[in-house]
Amino acid sequence: MDALFPFGFPGPTAMYLTFYIVTGVIYGVFMNYTLAGAILLAMGRLRPFLGSRWARPGLIEKVVGDWLPAMLGMAITTGVAPLLFLQILHKQSFYTANLLLFHRFMLFLPALIVAYYMLYLLKSKRLDVWGPWPPASALTIVVLCFIFVAWAWTENHLLSLHHELWGEFYGSGRWFYADAELWPRLGFTVTVSFATLALVVAWQFVWGRGGHETSSLDLAARQLRLLAVVALATSAAEAVLWFLWLDTPARAALRSSLAMPYAALALVGITLQAACWLPVKSGADLTAKRLGLATAGAVAMLVGAGVAREARRLAAVDLGSLLESHRHAAAVGGITLFLACFLLNAGVIGYCAWLIKRDIAMARPSRVN
Repeated sequence: MDALFPFGFPGPTAMYLTFYIVTGVIYGVFMNYTLAGAILLAMGRLRPFLGSRWARPGLIEKVVGDWLPAMLGMAITTGVAPLLFLQILHKQSFYTANLLLFHRFMLFLPALIVAYYMLYLLKSKRLDVWGPWPPASALTIVVLCFIFVAWAWTENHLLSLHHELWGEFYGSGRWFYADAELWPRLGFTVTVSFATLALVVAWQFVWGRGGHETSSLDLAARQLRLLAVVALATSAAEAVLWFLWLDTPARAALRSSLAMPYAALALVGITLQAACWLPVKSGADLTAKRLGLATAGAVAMLVGAGVAREARRLAAVDLGSLLESHRHAAAVGGITLFLACFLLNAGVIGYCAWLIKRDIAMARPSRVN
């Protein structure tokens, strides 16, 4: 593990590692929007209980509420690709962790189904006629489902790294796996999602700027700045805490030439995003150039964090025993078909996003300054 990721690995392994990180970043954008968006909407639904002056939803909530069901669908769709590459790369540890956690882990599928249904029920406005409690309760259920899914996958990942504990875990009949890495890892997943949400919503404001009131857009821009800066600062602190809680071999893996440049890249990405957000004071500051730089920072952050997490896993597994299975999988073929399907799905998702954007713009009243 002395060469820069993904170099230093045999060709098939390097290819699968690269595809895993790239598709994971794409999935991460939609997943982050969905997770943070649901939490944001749930918090907004609590405002009516604080008094009538807080009852009106803000511009951010309106945009996120329009897009959230579609974003969940995109997250589920794009999550298939990194899951497939994960199974090729680490099939023994991945499947063993699945079996050890058993049906408690597999509850993430019903959780996603419930969340998906609840979001469309909320979008239909059928619950609003019963007052503020039913929509607030439904969104709370959605948030709990998403948090459970994030926790279950984090727990599964950590258990897959500790093969020396598998026998004891199975013999004890435990359902849950506790580890010091769990909370900073889960915390990072949640907080970094708000930084991604702020950036994507800002792009949505730029694309639909003509349909929003200037005063509402200015307030929303300042709210996004606060949301992004706090999320970035918290995420950086959680990343440092995660590193400090790692054992010596895992820390050494992150300090190696394989991962250290990417860990630095993640910190540079966080810094670049913060630098882009801090001067924002009004909607006019949400320019394509500024958001383009922030997007570059977000990609650097997600790629760097993804490689650091994978380096942690590579240090814990017996990679040598997996190389032959990687070579065999690559010899079977299918990469061309995967790339064709990837481009086809990307086009379909892009077209669906355009349709949603068009329909929302058509339904929106004319801008009033």
